[in-house]
Amino acid sequence: MAEIKSTIELVMERTKHLVQTPEERARANEQELESRAAGYLLKITEGHIQPEELPDLLDRTGEDAGPLRKTLLGLMIRGVGLSGDNEPILAGLRTLAGAAVDDEIAEIRELSAAWAGGMKKLTGDAGGQVIEELAAKGITGSAVKPKYASDPAYIEAREKLARDLGGKLDRVRAVILGKAS
Repeated sequence: MAEIKSTIELVMERTKHLVQTPEERARANEQELESRAAGYLLKITEGHIQPEELPDLLDRTGEDAGPLRKTLLGLMIRGVGLSGDNEPILAGLRTLAGAAVDDEIAEIRELSAAWAGGMKKLTGDAGGQVIEELAAKGITGSAVKPKYASDPAYIEAREKLARDLGGKLDRVRAVILGKAS
């Protein structure tokens, strides 16, 4: 006589080949860590949590906070840029990595200031050049607004500035990563 099986037994029989491999489990765990760390970083940048609260928040996760901390540090290091507001991220880096990265944080601030100054100079120079070119064609007046963003000389100068300062920022990121690990 045939055996009558429960629904659970039938489901288990049909899905026994769908078990995750160790590599798939590790990848899923890594993606979960990235997602959680990205959530913390977003909350920091939006001001929902203060960087000083991070150690307590990480300790309250109920698990080993080391991997999450390391992932969050990596995201913070990658999240620092030349433009934009880096202060919440830098404060978070200082909180998690400690005083060992103070010099690098100061250097990132200098690079951001150099980027802002360089861009201000570039836009002023490019705008002035466009106005001069228009004036040479007889186009003048207070309503003339230069559109230099598509000017090849401006684009080239901007890319050079980004390469120069971006290379320095990458070196600083590598130093922070080495010190924070």
